[in-house]
Amino acid sequence: RFKSINDRFGHAEGDRVLKDLAAVIARRLRKSEVFARVGGEEFVILAPVPDLAAATRLAEAIRQLVKSSVTAGDIGEPVTISIGVCVSKGTEQLDALLALADAQLYQAKHAGRDCVMSASPSNP
Repeated sequence: RFKSINDRFGHAEGDRVLKDLAAVIARRLRKSEVFARVGGEEFVILAPVPDLAAATRLAEAIRQLVKSSVTAGDIGEPVTISIGVCVSKGTEQLDALLALADAQLYQAKHAGRDCVMSASPSNP
């Protein structure tokens, strides 16, 4: 609910939260993993992991790290994230993978937020 951070604490605080979130996540990743903002409050991580279970573990570690490290406002309200995970079998187009990850993200939001949902192209 990033919009509520901007509404309650102002856009400067929202910008600071995004920067803090990005810095915390970037520090957690290995050099072989790519982290990028794809728009608004949405980010993507491309990571060479062996399977969906490993990708889900990475996402869960990041979710917990953000929850324990990033705060908003003068009161230090914890920031939480929802994460959608998918893995490639090596034959999918990037757009299809991003769409699958996005669908999982929306499932995480509908499940109450602050969680990780994952799927593979053969197991959506």
